[in-house]
Amino acid sequence: MNALSMADIENRLPENQHPDDENHWESCCIRIDKRAVLFFSQLMISLIIIFFCIYQLVILSDCESKTPFMGLLTLVIGVWVNPPTMGHRS
Repeated sequence: MNALSMADIENRLPENQHPDDENHWESCCIRIDKRAVLFFSQLMISLIIIFFCIYQLVILSDCESKTPFMGLLTLVIGVWVNPPTMGHRS
């Protein structure tokens, strides 16, 4: 029994499927990188939340009613900011 080589495996895949296709979504008329779609979706949702929170912080006059928006704003910003590290990475 002989071992299968990578060329044999690639030849058995359908014509439109390659080993690197796990990072792409394909539709009838478009092929798009899955990682880019996920990143820009997260970015847009985060920006909508940030602008909504800032708008509410400016509009509301009562300090107690601003608390949830300030918490949500710091949560979203905290998700995007890298955590601090002690020393240098090796």
